[in-house]
Amino acid sequence: MAEFDVSNYLGVFLDEVDEQLQILDAEILRLEKEPNNIKTIENIFRAAHTLKGSSASMGFEKMKEFTHHLENVFDQIRHRKIQVTPTLINVILDCIDLIRLMKESIIEGTLDEMDIQPFIEHLEAFHVDSNIHKTKAELVQQSMEYVLDDYQKNVLLNGFTLGHLAYEIEIHLLKDSLMKSVRAFLIQNTISEMGEIIASFPSVEVMESEEEFHGKMVFIVLTKRTREELLECINHLSEIEQVTIKEISKSTLFNETSIQKESLEVETTEANQNENANQQKRKIATTVRVDVDRLEYLMNLVGELVIDQTRLVDVCGRFLQMGMSTEHEFEILDDVTNHLSRVISELQEGMMKTRMLPIEQLFNRFPRMVRDTARQAGKEIDFVMEGKETELDRTLIEEISDPIIHLLRNAIDHGIESPEERKKLGKPASGRVVLRAFHEENHIVISITDDGRGIDPEKIKKASIEKGIISEDDARKLNDEDAMFLIFKSGFSTAKKVTDISGRGVGMDIVKTHIEKLNGVIDIQSIIGEGTTFTIKLPLTLAIIRSLLVKFGTKTFAVPLVNVLEIIRLNKSDIQIVNGQEVGVIRGRVLPLVRMKERLGLGEENENEKDKKREFVVVVGIAEKRVGIIADKMIGNQEIVIKSLGSYIGSPPFISGATIMGDGSIALILDVSSVVRDNGTLIQEQKDELSKTELNDEKQFVTFKLDSEEYGIEIQKVKDIILPPPITKVVEAPDDVLGLMDLRGKMLPVIDLRKRFNLPDVQKGKKSRVIVLEAGEEDIGILVDEVTQVLKISETSIEHPQKKQYSNLSSLIKGISKVKERIVLILAFEELLKSLK
Repeated sequence: MAEFDVSNYLGVFLDEVDEQLQILDAEILRLEKEPNNIKTIENIFRAAHTLKGSSASMGFEKMKEFTHHLENVFDQIRHRKIQVTPTLINVILDCIDLIRLMKESIIEGTLDEMDIQPFIEHLEAFHVDSNIHKTKAELVQQSMEYVLDDYQKNVLLNGFTLGHLAYEIEIHLLKDSLMKSVRAFLIQNTISEMGEIIASFPSVEVMESEEEFHGKMVFIVLTKRTREELLECINHLSEIEQVTIKEISKSTLFNETSIQKESLEVETTEANQNENANQQKRKIATTVRVDVDRLEYLMNLVGELVIDQTRLVDVCGRFLQMGMSTEHEFEILDDVTNHLSRVISELQEGMMKTRMLPIEQLFNRFPRMVRDTARQAGKEIDFVMEGKETELDRTLIEEISDPIIHLLRNAIDHGIESPEERKKLGKPASGRVVLRAFHEENHIVISITDDGRGIDPEKIKKASIEKGIISEDDARKLNDEDAMFLIFKSGFSTAKKVTDISGRGVGMDIVKTHIEKLNGVIDIQSIIGEGTTFTIKLPLTLAIIRSLLVKFGTKTFAVPLVNVLEIIRLNKSDIQIVNGQEVGVIRGRVLPLVRMKERLGLGEENENEKDKKREFVVVVGIAEKRVGIIADKMIGNQEIVIKSLGSYIGSPPFISGATIMGDGSIALILDVSSVVRDNGTLIQEQKDELSKTELNDEKQFVTFKLDSEEYGIEIQKVKDIILPPPITKVVEAPDDVLGLMDLRGKMLPVIDLRKRFNLPDVQKGKKSRVIVLEAGEEDIGILVDEVTQVLKISETSIEHPQKKQYSNLSSLIKGISKVKERIVLILAFEELLKSLK
């Protein structure tokens, strides 16, 4: 028999330990607030039991021994033999920290050197069960007795009310089976995946003893599976001699009226039932752990595909310029290119999602830290986390951890007042700290808000002067907002004494540097006496981005589209000089302008350019800062793969990387954050509400033709635009249903809009297209004569049609818009879908 090599499974084991420790941290903190929550106690016991079983399987005896003692305490809490007290909670949390140290010592190979006896003694001090003093032989004799206590009977009865079935599963291992304890652990895990194990006989400690366990076991299980399903699953396991499964009914379980119905109703709350239902749903999702290096390798391949797709599109464009636009072969090439582009886009999106993880994995570390910090500072904290389901690139999750920890610790120590001070101010004794995450366009935003004393700008100025960070004259010139940002200066502190958790501002320069390194931004909002909010904005990912390609002189540069707010043609007469800086007046706002060609040393303005009457201006921004970048030419939007410049080139100013273009040339990527940081300004609130409306109410529409009319539909409703594929007719289908088409393995119905709009039939032409609409779970294709373009149309320019106009289509026409002498009929998407179904 081959020797069992634990090293192959060490990574999986360590991930399992991390996962169970996070569960323990969260559930113990919940138990501290709700000592009688049965579901919480069950979750804690299950996590401890999993830790014990997995460490035993891996052969880490010291961890197995310690988690066994910890499990005993949780078992006694579960059976109401130990009362949950603050002292017990503190000891348990210390034990969880010890398990974390054990995990680190496993990595370093020093587990055997750890002394766990003092912690075991602390745990045993809470024991009241005489079983721990019995001999193993006595335990074997006792554990084989098939007796359920009242708690276990109550759980079974609760299960019956929720529609579960109960079974007694008796299993005998082969007599010559090796490692019976490990085999029992595997059987137990298999059964637990099929349902909830309420009790096991003999006891778990006996099953784990190779000397005392003889291979016979009984499990009492609650499940929604049938007896046949259980039997089939267990029969797949090896080294089993006999399996017997008996259903347990209420009548056989309860032959006496010792269970008080009133107590059961207290325990089986609606919340617990909902939590049970949610847990059942969560079990459906399956995951696979993949090595990070493999994901990075696949990500690089996707990047290369994006580059090749860009080059193919470029070649198609050249063919078109050569006059092949009427050739049938070009149409085929164009169709293949478009299809490849769509597939690569979907592949890229799928790969990006494999790198995304819920920020919950990061947030779950903080409740324990907040509790410990609050205790150390002598404060009461109500800690709230929102948006834990928000997803973030896994490479950013670890990077952002330290700044958040620092901001939370400073919010508790210096932001939140002491309970006595809060009572005097008329505030609740318990301070509130909210950690929130959410998506905003292509950014993730993380905010830390407290309802404490706020940041006093005058105190900040005074502390900065004392520390020699700024002079008194400079301090007088600062407004309150700029003064608050002084806390990010190196060496700044308002702490009166040095402690483990210092005043707000200590190490804030490191926080800001860390965030800016991730191309992020941090902002502060604070009101004295009411509280403070720190807001961190980060890009969702740093791998592949959509960009705007522009020319500075003869060189091509890529500007990340997430930072591009708008593109305008600015009259030279609107460009003025203020304090030696070019500025432009855009919709009544003064915006600093930067000539990147000169800033990057690509040459100065020549005589021909001086005669130009208008300039291309790309308005970019990060957080609240805006700047206008003057470009010589606009090329268009494109997906780009970010490539590092390498160590030889270093970090040139205003450049964050490079990308490979369709023709094989290299374009540099503009570092918008550095441009804005050096040249940007805060935009004042626009008083002209009309201008604000003009900026925000524009929507994009895909326009297409049917006969002589032109129609528009919102671009976000359009999933695909393709050449009409082979369409299979359906027997007895409505007249306007052309049939079914195959789109990447899915069968979609195709509707002829001409028939739906009562227009005469015509043959499909070279310009005919099928527009795939996103219609919930089932997409629908509509056949149109020609797709014209994508238009930006302002909502305010859309007029409601009169009832007499388009009377037969009145419910389908949302409005009419006039765009450059063209009339576009805007379709009501929901009404259109209803008419198609």
